[in-house]
Amino acid sequence: MIDIIYSVLWHESPECFSDNIRNITYFNKGHSIKIIINSNLFIYDAFAKFYENDPITLFHPSPYNKVKYTYDVLEGHLQNFVYCKRNKITAKYFIPLASNCMFHKQVILPEIERNLLLLPDVKDISENIKHSEWHWPKFYENKKTVHILNNSGIYNFKGGQFEGFVIEYNIFNKIADYLNEHNIKELLTVHTSFEEILIPTLYSYFTNKGQYHICKVFWDIPGYTPTIDQIINTNEPCVKRVVLDINNPVRKWILDLRLFLL
Repeated sequence: MIDIIYSVLWHESPECFSDNIRNITYFNKGHSIKIIINSNLFIYDAFAKFYENDPITLFHPSPYNKVKYTYDVLEGHLQNFVYCKRNKITAKYFIPLASNCMFHKQVILPEIERNLLLLPDVKDISENIKHSEWHWPKFYENKKTVHILNNSGIYNFKGGQFEGFVIEYNIFNKIADYLNEHNIKELLTVHTSFEEILIPTLYSYFTNKGQYHICKVFWDIPGYTPTIDQIINTNEPCVKRVVLDINNPVRKWILDLRLFLL
């Protein structure tokens, strides 16, 4: 068993791909990882052969073009998990990432374990969810899916960030089994960001705990694209959104950190 499987969807900016792989690898020293890529056909054709003997990086063998705000994003990560499971690649944690996530400091495994132990019980979390905003109205239009969840005793739906969500491997296994057994993919009729609702909801259902993320998303910044100073002042080791442009100064600064930290 390894420590972390990073599941990454990639569908753009091939010039940035290898840098991101090196970024994940560099900032995860001290523990064992696998990076599994679920990409479109263009990226697969460009890189899969190059990485086929890489001990860390794997490509899901069925590339396809994902459509944003559909089930595709969640499906890509589910496919990665199933691929790992079939190939007997097990881990303590399964962490989804996007192509515009980058690490700027080392991931410390004991810190992850400590923070997971400190997660509050769901019943102790104070929430003020406005179900008339965000993705909620479109989610509730998927009445068959809501009905399936209700039949399982799930009425307290959770929403939240998906990238960098630290999910125990055995819990993600339960989530994947639930979505498959209830045929959720085939029941959906209205598109929205299902990964940001179904995963937090089912994680809460199976653990009765809150969420822990190792990626900081700068929701309060237009475009979510942080400056170098804003990245320096964050506690999480990973950030989003880093611009997928090799000439972007923030991206170049993050990549140069490898040199300063050697």
